[in-house]
This record gives sequence, structure tokens and C-alpha cells, in this order.
Amino acid sequence: MTLSARATRAGTILALEFRLLDPTASIRLPIVAVDPARTDRLWEHTCFEAFVARDGEAAYWEANVSSAGHWNLWRFAGYRVGMSPELRIAAPTSFRTAIAGDAFVLSATFDLASIPELADDELAVGLAAVLETTSGRLSYWALRHVGAKPDFHARDGFDARLEVTP
Repeated sequence: MTLSARATRAGTILALEFRLLDPTASIRLPIVAVDPARTDRLWEHTCFEAFVARDGEAAYWEANVSSAGHWNLWRFAGYRVGMSPELRIAAPTSFRTAIAGDAFVLSATFDLASIPELADDELAVGLAAVLETTSGRLSYWALRHVGAKPDFHARDGFDARLEVTP
């Protein structure tokens, strides 16, 4: 099994795509909910995540999206402190899941226009996922783990750089 992830940005739109190649039957991928909603504690189950920050700033944001379409956006004042829901975004602007050949694909977009701290500058991004097996075991995936244990909040793991493009 392989996970790939990418983030792109056009204007204020942040687009995320996660592709799980050869997902085994043992990975829990909840089906899309009838009424997806902002939901807490998504990271306790299969969840796809993006961490976004401006260089040189302590504050950062964490976007969580589940395969069921549930989502949340959190703001942190600094490393794992001052966590609060980011209420300036009411919902993702788009959400889609699909099976494409031997891959499960989840894509979501967020319009950052209502968050001036993120709307205009180049952003540092960390992409990650928590995958839950049918037995309840969690595994932690990231483009790069920077410590001995997975820590998606570690700023050294925000490797991707997104510039504003028209």
C-alpha cells in the first residue's frame, strides 16, 4: 500500500489530493455520509490532513477530511498550543472521493479568502494521513516524519511550498 499526497494553490483556493494505492480490505474507508459536517476528533480514525502556515509565523492551521466527507479546520497559536476551530471557513468548497483503477482518491478544496493570514502569502504545507485498520490499529503517514515518532505538527515536516498563482 502506498499513499501519495499533493497540495496546489490557485489564488485563494487550496486544493488537496490524497491517493491511496492498493488499499487493502483491512483499511477502514467510511463511505460518504448523507450529510457531511464539521466533526471533531477525525484523527482517531482514517483521516487525511494538511498543515498550513506562513514562514516565520508560530500560528498554523490543520485541515482534516475523512473519506465520509466529514471535515474540520483548526487554528493553532503555536506548536500544539491554542487549538481552536477556524470558524471563518464554513465548509470545504468541494469534496470528492473516487476509486480510480487500483487507487482510492480523495480531493477537497478550501477557499482561504476569509483567512487573511493565509490568503496572500506563500505557504508552508505538511501533508499526512492517519489510516485505521478494521481491527482499530492506527498508522501514521506523512510526506516526511522529522522525529523518532510521527508528529504531523512539527514545522520541519511542512516541506511543501505553495505560492499564490493567479
